[in-house]
Amino acid sequence: MVVDVYMTTEGSSDTTAAIRASKAKLGIRSDIAGRATGAEFIDFPFTNPQATFRSHLRVVQAVRPELTVAPDVEKGRTLDEAVEMGDELLQYADDVIIVPKTVRPGEVPDRFRVGVPTAKFGTSAPWGLFEYLDTGPVHVLGGPPGDQLEVGKTLPVASVDTSTLSQRARFGTYDRDRGAVDSPNPSWDYRQRLEYALNEYWAAWNE
Repeated sequence: MVVDVYMTTEGSSDTTAAIRASKAKLGIRSDIAGRATGAEFIDFPFTNPQATFRSHLRVVQAVRPELTVAPDVEKGRTLDEAVEMGDELLQYADDVIIVPKTVRPGEVPDRFRVGVPTAKFGTSAPWGLFEYLDTGPVHVLGGPPGDQLEVGKTLPVASVDTSTLSQRARFGTYDRDRGAVDSPNPSWDYRQRLEYALNEYWAAWNE
């Protein structure tokens, strides 16, 4: 099974071009989706307090991506509410991620892809990786490449999304064997460093 690597961008033309030139797929937050066309992953803008599910749904309806994510099960949002939103999104996307933070992963219906958060900010899920074993191939979201790859040692992974590689590409790049490194070619610009990093990260999952 090929693991899809989605790189989320805030609409930078250089970042978008690097993603398109690599084996990764383009992701965009729904609150800035107008800055990038043809996105294959639409992320919910969890850090934007003005974001609403309805505005997210409208973007997913317009773009019809491979993958999108429903608002997390947390902060008073019940699993039933997240599932209802997920079912609406499934009308316009091939797959929908639900991230269970206040319910056990096994409670998420099989028609959804369960999300495993690895970022070190915001609220995290309290579940150990073994709690996700019976949920089918998962989606790994947030966090640095090393933390995401650790999840793949325990769980079957269908997809990952990251923005960390673009931050590293400002100064260096990512290598599948060595992690964060200096650019292999000192003449490379940001776009070339990011393309290299994305191809290396895709290879780390798929080769």
